[in-house]
Parts: sequence; C-alpha cells; structure tokens
Amino acid sequence: MNFTLAFKTVAVMLLCAVPGFILIKSRVIGEKFISAFAKLLLYVCQPCLVVDSMTGVDFSSSVATGLAVVFAVVLLSELVTSGILFLLLKNKQTDVRYRIMTIASCMGNVSFMGIPVIRALIPGNPAAVAYTAAASFALNVYGWTVASAIISRNKKYISAKKIFLNPATVAVAVSIPFFVTNTDVPGALGDMVSLIGHFATPLCMIVMGARLATSSAKEIFLTPRNYVAVAIKQIAYPLVMLGIVTLLPLDVDMKRALYIMACCPVASMVLNFSELVGEGTRPAASVLLLGTSLSSITLPLMVLLI
Repeated sequence: MNFTLAFKTVAVMLLCAVPGFILIKSRVIGEKFISAFAKLLLYVCQPCLVVDSMTGVDFSSSVATGLAVVFAVVLLSELVTSGILFLLLKNKQTDVRYRIMTIASCMGNVSFMGIPVIRALIPGNPAAVAYTAAASFALNVYGWTVASAIISRNKKYISAKKIFLNPATVAVAVSIPFFVTNTDVPGALGDMVSLIGHFATPLCMIVMGARLATSSAKEIFLTPRNYVAVAIKQIAYPLVMLGIVTLLPLDVDMKRALYIMACCPVASMVLNFSELVGEGTRPAASVLLLGTSLSSITLPLMVLLI
C-alpha cells in the first residue's frame, strides 16, 4: 500500500516536469528564464508554503515541541552527514564537483516533494505536514550558511545575518503569531498565501523539466560521482534516519514524517545555492536531475520500511 501510494504520488509530480521540458525544447521560453523561476520558488513560493503548512495545524505544546525536535534532528543530521563527507573528501574539496557532492548528500526536497508524499502516506494529520515547515527551515538555515560556505569556500556565509535574514526564517517568524494564537491568515491574503504555496510543487517540477531540457544526458546519467551522491542521500541517509527515529521517544507519525522527508531526493536548493554563489551549477544540475529521476524508484522502495 505504501509503495503504491508513494509511487503514484511521485509519478504525478514527475509528470509535472514534462511541460517545462517541452517549453524549453520548443523554444517557447528561453533558458535564461529558468533561473528566474528558481528564484520565484526560493523567495516567494517556498515561504508561502511554510506559512500555509504552519498555520494549517492547531497549536498545542506537543505540536510546538514536535516542530522544535524536527528542526533539531534535521539540522543536526545535515551537519553531521556533510561534515563526515567533507572530511572523507578533504583532499578533493578544491574541485567544486566534490563540494556539490558533499552538500547533495544531505539536502533533500523536504517540502516540494515531501508534503505530497506525507499527505498521501499520513492522511488527516496536519501536524505531520507542519513538520515539513520545520525541516524546510532547517534546510534553509543550513543552505544559506554551511552549504553556501562549502560551495564557495568562503566563510563569510557563516553569519547570524544569513541565519536570520533569509526567506525561510522570515516565513517562520511571520507564521509564529498565527500558529500560537490558532489564527488563520486573514481573508484574501490567506487565500493568496495558500494558493501560491500549493503552486510550489508543480512549479518546482516544471523548473526541473526545463533544466533537464538544457542539460547533457551523458553528464547526468553517465557520471559515477552522481550515483554515489544520490545513493548516500536517497538510501544511506534515510536508513540512518530510520535508526535514529527508532531510538528516539517520538510519536509514530513524527517518526514516519522524519523518515519520509529523509527519503526525499536531492533538493532543488543544491542548484539554487550554487547559482546564488556562482559556482558548481553544472554538477549541481546533473546530480539534482539524477536524484529526482531516480526518486520514482528509491522513494517508494524506501517507504516500504515503515
């Protein structure tokens, strides 16, 4: 049952990539627009998705604690995973391809792909969906600081400014008053936030399809390094997360949500941050596209374990 639901959900999302592929190949839109759409995702759609996820659940101390736990577990797992790989590949960190591999090993598409899968596998539980907001927050904190520093080899990104002044942090700050008071975002503004948030997943997939149309199939599918990164992110990383959540005294749905998010493929933010710092865009695009393509196999198989 889990396999069928997960496969169907991922398949529908991957089909959303087809229009992006066709638009580029038919030259209806140019390659220069892809980066603009990616920034729309990063600066508009994802923050709206965070707000919509957090305001869609009733506040309670247990939910608040759960959000904090998810944030801490996800951020710590990202830091430890990339730290281990950074040390293992220390002599190769001068090559941006291995720096991309280092961050791709732990950055997952926890919101754009995680939310639809969680809604399918943990139905009727808005708290489980809200956990994706905490995971996305952790991913963004890691991305704007550590991941950017690894890609660029510049420690200037490790700063309080980068932690507190990024779209995800602002979205969480906006969400908290509504969350703790069990208040919806008012009127048409709330409808707009929800509408844009729900558009995030299809737009992410459309951007993926467009990038696939501009990428080299050989570079994506015939680069062994890409398969190593995807295997770590989409097989080894979830298995470690499964071991961690098994040991932690968490409720069943929180454990399942954490594990499902760990199973999500390489995050589109790997490429977004490489574009923002101006390094490693080609290897980032290739590992991202391979991970997303293989997620139709890896994600349904991995969720059989829960």
